[in-house]
Amino acid sequence: MKKRHDGDCTIYSCLDNNMPESGICICGYGLEQMRRGNHSELYSKELLAKMDKERVLTDTEIDNIFEHSLWTE
Repeated sequence: MKKRHDGDCTIYSCLDNNMPESGICICGYGLEQMRRGNHSELYSKELLAKMDKERVLTDTEIDNIFEHSLWTE
């Protein structure tokens, strides 16, 4: 079991480098924490703030969209 992110994990990457993977954990720690119900370690605080500004849909909203579209076709 990991205790923290690896030093070269891209969660530490600055968002200024214009790479879409910046701020997303690739070392496995975030995924391990997500499986335990803690989603806060999968994305950096900067990326979470950026996604919040861009109005990312929640899983429930996405499910509702697809569920509705299946019944209307």
